[in-house]
Amino acid sequence: MASYLFDVDEDGASQPAEQSLDFPTSQAACSEAVRALSEIMAETLLSDGPSRYLAITVRDGVGAAIFRATLRYDAQVLGSQLTGTERD
Repeated sequence: MASYLFDVDEDGASQPAEQSLDFPTSQAACSEAVRALSEIMAETLLSDGPSRYLAITVRDGVGAAIFRATLRYDAQVLGSQLTGTERD
């Protein structure tokens, strides 16, 4: 097993990894980064406004960046404003 670090960038605010995670391969670490990225995005979409940018950079045990995944979400209301009730 090798150690990897996941640094998170949320809307331009970088959060370096505080502890490493062990994975059998670099591919497994990168797959986990993609899963984590989509989970973070899903948890914050509606609570953090209409626009989000998230990125995760995977670093190996010596600190070299080996992978980066990013997601951008933009939403806008078109036409009349939403009121919290569905219209038919």
